[in-house]
Amino acid sequence: MLVRHLQEIHEVSERRACRALRVPRSSHRYPPRRDPAVALRGRLRELALARPRYGYRRLWILLRREGWRVNHKRVLRLCREEGLTVRIRRRRKLALLPPLATRPNEHWSIDFLADQLATWREEYNRTRPHSSLGDWAPTTFAARWLVAAGLSDVREGVAQSE
Repeated sequence: MLVRHLQEIHEVSERRACRALRVPRSSHRYPPRRDPAVALRGRLRELALARPRYGYRRLWILLRREGWRVNHKRVLRLCREEGLTVRIRRRRKLALLPPLATRPNEHWSIDFLADQLATWREEYNRTRPHSSLGDWAPTTFAARWLVAAGLSDVREGVAQSE
């Protein structure tokens, strides 16, 4: 194509145009051997539009069932050329983040991989498989600590600590 363009603009022979572009004349004159596969491309596009979630392998199986003698690698190449790739679905976000704290000491957290309380270690590891207790309000935190320590009331905890 460039050789023909150069020939028309500068009115030179094919030989000189090929030499200027450093293209072998045999390559320039070589006829394309690839069949455009217009019918196959059309049928592939029809199948892909009818079944948008099918990938090239599934389309290849459908083509073979219809009697097309075609290689799966060729179907892959044609799908890429035609832009018939399956669109990847975006995953939904599963976990919601806890509400942000609006004032100091609104949420407390403990990470048992870094810190350990002597009275909680055994019970905690038996009952919870993950490493973090998460964000709790201070009242929830204190209530759970008292239950874990075997105390049912705050007054009992104060009395024992004195």
